[in-house]
Amino acid sequence: MPRFDYGASVVPSQSRLVLIGLDAADRGFIARHPGLMPNVSRILADGDVGDLAAEALPGAVWPSFCTGSRPPDHGIYHHMQWDPGRMSIRRMSGDWLPSRPFWRDLGERGVRVTAFDVPFVFPGASRDVLEVMNWGTHDNIADYWANDEAIGRRIRREFGLSPMGFEITVDKTRAQLEGYRDGMIAGATAKGRLATWLMRERPWDVFITTFGETHRGGHTLWPYADAGDDDPTPPRALEQVYRAVDDAVGAIVREAGEEADVVLFALHGMGPNSSQSHLTSTFMRRAVARFNGEPLPADAGDVPGIFRTLRRVLPGQLQLAVAHAVPRSVRDRVVAREIGGGYVWRETLGFCMHGDLAGYLRLNLAGRERDGILTDERAAALRTFLRSELEALTIDGGRSPVHRVSFPAQDWAGARSHLLPDVLVEWDPDLSPVDAIHSPTLGTIRTRMATGRGGNHLFNGFYAHRGPRQGRAPGPRHIAEVGAYAAALT
Repeated sequence: MPRFDYGASVVPSQSRLVLIGLDAADRGFIARHPGLMPNVSRILADGDVGDLAAEALPGAVWPSFCTGSRPPDHGIYHHMQWDPGRMSIRRMSGDWLPSRPFWRDLGERGVRVTAFDVPFVFPGASRDVLEVMNWGTHDNIADYWANDEAIGRRIRREFGLSPMGFEITVDKTRAQLEGYRDGMIAGATAKGRLATWLMRERPWDVFITTFGETHRGGHTLWPYADAGDDDPTPPRALEQVYRAVDDAVGAIVREAGEEADVVLFALHGMGPNSSQSHLTSTFMRRAVARFNGEPLPADAGDVPGIFRTLRRVLPGQLQLAVAHAVPRSVRDRVVAREIGGGYVWRETLGFCMHGDLAGYLRLNLAGRERDGILTDERAAALRTFLRSELEALTIDGGRSPVHRVSFPAQDWAGARSHLLPDVLVEWDPDLSPVDAIHSPTLGTIRTRMATGRGGNHLFNGFYAHRGPRQGRAPGPRHIAEVGAYAAALT
C-alpha cells in the first residue's frame, strides 16, 4: 500500500514543543518489526527515553495524563461506568465528572496551545488554547467539537470526520476486519493532513495530538493466540496501520521544524488478549449467592433480562449491523440495561460492571449507592470473601487465571475513589482467554469471549523526547507526570 506524500514543511524552524500520543502503541511490537516506523524509531533512537507507570485501569490513562492526577482523584476508569447516584451505567461527561487538562493552565500563562483529538477531554473555558476533540479518537466518548466554531466548521467541510469510525465489540469476519483496517489507515492519513493544517492555521507554542488508530488496531487486528487457520485477522494488517501512523507522525515532525522539541509517548501498550472478564458476571452472581447463603444459580449466572439474553444469543454479525444502524444514545441505553438492568436493589449485595481487560466488581454499599444495603462491616466481609473465591479459581491444568486482586474504592485515597471498582481483578497476562474456569465452591463457569478483540492492554507505557531541550527537566515516571514535564519545557 503506497505511503501518502504530505509534502514539505512551510513553517520556519523555531523552538516549540510537540506532544504526539500513540494511543496504546506497543514499543515491543515496534521493536519486533525493524523498519516499520522509521520516524518513530528515529525519535526513540535519538531521544531521551523512559518507561511510564500507570494503574491497571485502561480507561483511566487519558484522564490521568490530561489532569495530571491519579484515578482516585479524577474518578474515571472507563468510558461508561457506574453512577451510584443514579444506580445505572452512564457515559462519561464533563457535567458529571468535570476535569481540567493541563494545557489550559499553560494557556492561562500565555502559552499558545493547539490540542487536537486527545481522548477524554470535555469542553471548558480556556485562554490562548485551540481545542478540536473527538474527531477520530478510539474511545469516541462524545460528539466531535471545537472551541473555535469557525475552525470546527471548516474541518467538517474540508476534512469530514475520521474514516476510522467506531468499534463494536463482537466477533468479526475477515472482510469486516479488512474494512476496519482500511478505515484506520485512511484515518491516520487524514489525521496527518488535518494536524499539519492546524499547525499552519493558527500560531502555537505547544501542539498536542493523539493517534487512536494504534489503539483500535491493537484491539481488533492483533492476531488471535493459537487460532491458526481460523484466525480472521488479515495478515500484517496491524503493521499496515502502524506504518500509516508513522507517516503521519513524520509529517507532523517535519511541519514543526528541526528546532522543535518532540515528545512522543504511549500511556499503555498492547499484546495478546489475556482478559477473562467475560467470566466475571457469572462468577459474581454465584459468589454473592454463596456469601448470602442462597442456592447457586443453575444457569449461566446472569440476572434475567432481555438485553443480556439478546447479547448472548444473537449472532455477532447481526449485533454489529444493528449497532451501526442506531445512534450512540441507543447503544448506551442497551449497554446500561445489559449491565445494570434486572437487579432488585433491596436484595442485591454486588454485581459485575462493564470492563474490557480487568474484572470490575461493585458492592451495593449503604450510604454510597442511592439504593445501597450493605453495611461497612458486611461489605468488608464480602470483599475478603470475594478475594478468597477469586484466588481459588483455576483453569484446565490447575493454573490460576488471577494475577492480583485489589480494592481501589476502599484502599486508594482520593476525592473520587468511591467511583472506582470495589474489587479489581487483574488476570494473568500470560494466559489466553479461556472458555471455562473452575471453582471448588462455585462449580465450573463456562462463557466464550466474543468481543472480537485479539489484543488487549499491557501497562508498559513509554515516552521519548528529542530536541534542543532534551535533559532540561527530569523525565516523567508516571503517566500523570507527562503534563508537568511538558510545562517545564515551555
